[in-house]
Amino acid sequence: TIDVSHRLARARLLKELALSFDFATQQRILRMALHEFESTASEATPHEVLAVKGLLGRTEEVLQVYNTQLENNPKDTKTLLSREWIYANTGRYDRAAEDFLNVIQQNSVDAAAYSGLGYVRAVKGLRDAAEIEAVNATLRGANRYEVLHNVACIYGELAPQAQSTNLSRFG
Repeated sequence: TIDVSHRLARARLLKELALSFDFATQQRILRMALHEFESTASEATPHEVLAVKGLLGRTEEVLQVYNTQLENNPKDTKTLLSREWIYANTGRYDRAAEDFLNVIQQNSVDAAAYSGLGYVRAVKGLRDAAEIEAVNATLRGANRYEVLHNVACIYGELAPQAQSTNLSRFG
């Protein structure tokens, strides 16, 4: 049998690996990761389990847990950041922006919050504001993969907007 530490490592690896596949394969791998996390319940962090559930589309269940946690500890920036991404990924951009700003007010050097806020602003078409947050995030978290990933996503959202602006000027 596989001991708990191996199951936990496998679950973490499966979660990261899943994101590089097509949607159907991703969902199968995420279900396997969730099973591994749940079988190591005493070792896996609640955030790890909830992140996988969120990726599996169980967003309302996850939001309910995050909201309860934040009622008990409203300054829990890790939970705020997690909830923000659920909001952002489900199109609730104003709620996400609120949470990202809340984290920044509590911790002005939180690069993940700046990159998240920049992403929300990019999706909403606020190019200048999004670029400012991308710079803020990069200045504070250039050594963190997830921050750089999020900054790339900001520019990924802004690129089609820039292209359509350029086309309308020349076409």
